[in-house]
Amino acid sequence: MRAVEAAINIDRTVPFSLNARYYFVDRKKQYISYLENRIREYGFSRLLEQDFCKCIVGEFSDKVDAIITDVNQKGRGKHSIFLLDQYGYIDATLGLIKKIFDNVSGAEVILTFAADKLIDFFNTSEKYTGLMKRLGIDPTKSDVTTNRGQMIWRYQMESWIAKQLHEESGAKYFTRFFIVSSKSNRAYWLLHYSNHLRAHDEMVRIHWAVQNHFAHYGTAGINKFPILGFDPERIGFQELNFDADAKTLSHDALLEDLPPIAHAHRDGIRVDALRAIIANHTPADMNILKNVFNQLRDQKIWEIRTEVGGERRSANGIRGTDIIIPTQQMGLFL
Repeated sequence: MRAVEAAINIDRTVPFSLNARYYFVDRKKQYISYLENRIREYGFSRLLEQDFCKCIVGEFSDKVDAIITDVNQKGRGKHSIFLLDQYGYIDATLGLIKKIFDNVSGAEVILTFAADKLIDFFNTSEKYTGLMKRLGIDPTKSDVTTNRGQMIWRYQMESWIAKQLHEESGAKYFTRFFIVSSKSNRAYWLLHYSNHLRAHDEMVRIHWAVQNHFAHYGTAGINKFPILGFDPERIGFQELNFDADAKTLSHDALLEDLPPIAHAHRDGIRVDALRAIIANHTPADMNILKNVFNQLRDQKIWEIRTEVGGERRSANGIRGTDIIIPTQQMGLFL
């Protein structure tokens, strides 16, 4: 946070102060004691003494109500990030995540999820069904139709579970990244939940910028995986590693995928409204989308108008309030 504050203040004449508070929760007292010692060793004793940093022993599920109350007492309109690094897949249930979004405005949740482990042990036993229901998913409502053992079965299971993880969370925007490990045969998911499009886009942008050991599985454009379900007729699965090749694939695919959506709004659609429609279904961030928007304008597939009716001519200048208006040529294109 100090580094972020310093970066913000580089070009500012009036200093900016980042008023951050921290809550660390772990069930093991020795881990919390070790953390407190490290905080002091790094020179942040003041945060502990002035109650800006709280190190709490216990289960997060037991402490979340008190944390939510404390966050809200500090004033609404704050940006709160809940980083839930769970050991398995039921320490942070969907009901708990929904509680956060129901009670904390401006919340984001970043969650690690042992997807492979959950799917590998899938069965119809009472024990497994009870575990799934505790998580917030009813396995008896599965829409997976293929038999276990077929390759497509796993893709369908992943898609169905991802859909439930989004729908039962209470969050508008949901993105799932695969944690690619060279040491383990089992995959973890990094799930990001938010109710704000900008927060969602920033998370995706970070993955494009870092290009680390995370991957997106699905198509490069707008696809039904992971939210709307796996469609074997449409999807050729591929691993997108957020590199230059993946960026080109995403750009080219969106050139074909976006016009039909805009065509359904003959009177025009705002850029931020279009972004909201596709946000959960594409690995592309706003920087990629701006270039696609601009190219489709150059091809006269659509026009981009400012809020006051002027013509938008620059990709960098595109704003969420701009309006995309289909042209007659779009009909020929489709």
